[in-house]
Amino acid sequence: MVAGAAISPYITTTGRTCITPIEIEYEIEPTTHFIKALRKALKIIKVSTHTKEDLTSVVKYSEIAAKQLRIDTLPVNTIKRKHIKLLLEHLSRTKEKWSANTFNYYRAHLSMLFTELLDNEAIEFNPVKDIKKQKHTQLIRQVLTDDERVKVNDELQKNNYSFWRFMQIFFHSGSREAELLRIQGKDVDLANQQFKLIIRKGSQNKEVQKTIKDLALPLWTEIMQNCKPTDYVFSVGLKPGTKSIRPEQITRRWNRHVKIPMNITADFYSLKHLNLDETAEMLGIVAAADMADHTSTVITMKHYAIGEKGRQHIKLKSVNNTFVKEKPPVETEGVPKLTAHENILSAS
Repeated sequence: MVAGAAISPYITTTGRTCITPIEIEYEIEPTTHFIKALRKALKIIKVSTHTKEDLTSVVKYSEIAAKQLRIDTLPVNTIKRKHIKLLLEHLSRTKEKWSANTFNYYRAHLSMLFTELLDNEAIEFNPVKDIKKQKHTQLIRQVLTDDERVKVNDELQKNNYSFWRFMQIFFHSGSREAELLRIQGKDVDLANQQFKLIIRKGSQNKEVQKTIKDLALPLWTEIMQNCKPTDYVFSVGLKPGTKSIRPEQITRRWNRHVKIPMNITADFYSLKHLNLDETAEMLGIVAAADMADHTSTVITMKHYAIGEKGRQHIKLKSVNNTFVKEKPPVETEGVPKLTAHENILSAS
């Protein structure tokens, strides 16, 4: 019997039952070399463009490490957890920047590719799945101070209006940069103050309706004046156009126009944290989580509404639930009702 074949019975002219193999056509053969198999998985995996580019980078550096370790040509169906751990350890020694976050990043993206290989019958199990994540320190997100907010607002509004407008819309949206950059004219409903976008996480997509706040409505109205239904609302120059632009352009603009010239350390994405924290303060943590389309308020409180724990601390300090409940004073006809303090004094 040949490798990768199934069996099928048939009846001969003599009446005997014989079995012949049926060849199975694999999209990715189990004996494909390790790195070549990763590249094939990369080619067919269905993810967002941004995730695809991240995966491409991971495969690129994994190939360099695998060749140095001489495991690049091993059949992919022989790759075990020890090979992946060896690969990650080698990357930690050879890459210029490496941290627990980087380890977890490579682990997650390699696991996505091996899951694709598993779905295509190239391997029997995912060797990355049981490799534990590395613990890392969750740093407090740096956000703009009140003075920095004034400075950034005034400078961009005066000298870089299209970026200022995008910044304002982003701040009030509770969305990610990449999500806003995918919005087309047909997705915006000014009459009902809503816009529709696709949230992409891994291989899953979810369409959601987002609210356009009264504060941001004039800016949405302005940019939609010259936006066709099939135009991207934020295209080249952050104006309506036919070309989709990448989120990295926002980071580069922020660095060029804000971080470097104004000596500011907070990144652009921190504006989302600011807005969600202030929303939580005004409307509560549930409203902030809903605005961000988080499935749990835990995510919002832990990573975005950075002041919520402090506000909860203040509220908890003033919770007045005494161990012994005070009984209401007994009312006697014709006798005025005494307060608890007066009852104590009278008893003494």
